[in-house]
Amino acid sequence: MELTGLACAFVKELGDFSYAWSAPDRVWDIFFPDRMKKWHHLHVTTYRHNFFIIHVSGGGGGLEVGLKKSVRPMDSLEHLLLALKAMAKWPWHGKP
Repeated sequence: MELTGLACAFVKELGDFSYAWSAPDRVWDIFFPDRMKKWHHLHVTTYRHNFFIIHVSGGGGGLEVGLKKSVRPMDSLEHLLLALKAMAKWPWHGKP
């Protein structure tokens, strides 16, 4: 299966997993072993109906998966900027 199909299927399956809330977004932390028994950590967040999948144990970077089955590589700094923008919407970061 191609990358777009795999990423979209993964995002669809996330609906069956428990998630945490962070700001207005859903967050998943998924841990799993590969065939060589090395553990991996995926951090998945949502922002404006897009999913951002970060391979934490893989050295940064990730994928952005859109609602229209679009998948694009994501710079690790872009994810940080999105998180900071989401935090800025909370009352303690805004104007009184």
